[in-house]
Amino acid sequence: MNENHTQTPKKRSGWIGFFSACLLLLLITLIFGFSWWHSDADLVDIRKKAAANNIPVTWAEFGLKKSEPDRLARWKRIAALSNKLPDYQAMNMNVGNNLEFVLFSPIPEEMRAHHATLDETIWTELLNELELFGDQPLCFHETISFSTPTPEIGEYRALLRLLQERSVLADVPEALRLCSVQLALCRSVDNNSLMTHHMKKELISIALGSVSHRLADYKTLDSHLAENITLTTELYSQELIKGITGNFLCVLQHISKREPYMDNTWYMPYIIRVGRHELLSAEIESLVHLRDHDQLTRLAWQRKQMTTIMARKKSIPSSGSFLVGIVMPNLDYVVEKTYETQLKGRLLAAELKNQPWPQDIFDPTGTPLRPVKRDGQIIGAYTVGSNGVDDGGDKKLDRYFPLYGPLELPVAPTAP
Repeated sequence: MNENHTQTPKKRSGWIGFFSACLLLLLITLIFGFSWWHSDADLVDIRKKAAANNIPVTWAEFGLKKSEPDRLARWKRIAALSNKLPDYQAMNMNVGNNLEFVLFSPIPEEMRAHHATLDETIWTELLNELELFGDQPLCFHETISFSTPTPEIGEYRALLRLLQERSVLADVPEALRLCSVQLALCRSVDNNSLMTHHMKKELISIALGSVSHRLADYKTLDSHLAENITLTTELYSQELIKGITGNFLCVLQHISKREPYMDNTWYMPYIIRVGRHELLSAEIESLVHLRDHDQLTRLAWQRKQMTTIMARKKSIPSSGSFLVGIVMPNLDYVVEKTYETQLKGRLLAAELKNQPWPQDIFDPTGTPLRPVKRDGQIIGAYTVGSNGVDDGGDKKLDRYFPLYGPLELPVAPTAP
């Protein structure tokens, strides 16, 4: 009995020691976890990496500067005038019918009637304001984040659609004038992030569509349209690095402020904290490579990177590879679309000047763009797709650039 009584306190003392050790370990883990969670050592390293590669880490270093008040005021006036002249496409979508306007198809009578109702005095003032506005970059902000309001995107888009419709309806000299205004308006978009870079691509696509819709008419006139197109699309291609740099700054700023990013699921803050260094390092690597190499090398490297990223997504991903797999394909898409836009501009300029078509920059063999014919007549050209292989103009694998007609004939609109 005495022996059992003497052992019981010893057992109790052992359990107390065990639980004390566990509590101490938990406390140490919590302290280190709290310290790690709030540590910015990884972001300090990212900033050092960026600085070593001459990449800005603040918007001040980036050189973002809000436009002068008088230029912003002129834009405000332009937007106000544009609001009084809704484009037919917007009105048609609001009505909900399918009497839409499609390039290379007959102009709906409803579209002619719509523009006939618009106030010509306001239209004349708007066009005058746009020509005075010019093509110098218009910057609305001194800093940018993923939550920055961007009403100008809708304003630009509405203006381009209106100008496109008016150019389709106008006589040839006036239509040429409106095409020049469209291209200048595209150049005025300040390219400071991937978002604005992608928006600019959409706007240039509208402007180039206006040209191709009446390309046969424009070829008969002596104009500077080809040079105007070249200026717009080549500058756009050169601005790719600026847009990617702005995106890097947006991501760095957002992560540094610990604001919600991508979605608000409970696990995302943890994934971002664990994987942010790998994501930002990947963005720096891509930016440096795209900045320091020619187009063909950029595209080859980009394809290789995407193959690696897609392969990693099929395995059990780490937090870093998960983030890279979400963000980096967007970058790859923007790079491809940028060079598509540049190549389409080169094609249109060559066709307007009756010059040989440009080299297909997506084709490693250096072959010029290939013609697409219908009934023996050239209607456009195609470039190889992302696989870098000529698939004979296959609409699912290659990319089509219209010149005198669409790849597929549009279906005639019907009344509701």
